[in-house]
Amino acid sequence: MGPAKITDISQISGNARIAGLTDDLHLAGLQYNTAVTLFFPPYCLFEVPSNIVLKIIRPSLWLSILLFSWGIAPAII
Repeated sequence: MGPAKITDISQISGNARIAGLTDDLHLAGLQYNTAVTLFFPPYCLFEVPSNIVLKIIRPSLWLSILLFSWGIAPAII
């Protein structure tokens, strides 16, 4: 992962903060920084396998599988 990717992710998290994410989630102090810190490592870990799968199957099929799984997960819980 290069510096451009890290910059991109930091800009996304910064824009979310400016857009009012901290107010919507009622985060105070360092809670937002903690949330972004906890989000970043799994994002990096799952990005590589996801890109490998995208090389094997069509993106439309992969997105359908992800959306279906995302919908089934709460139903199982």
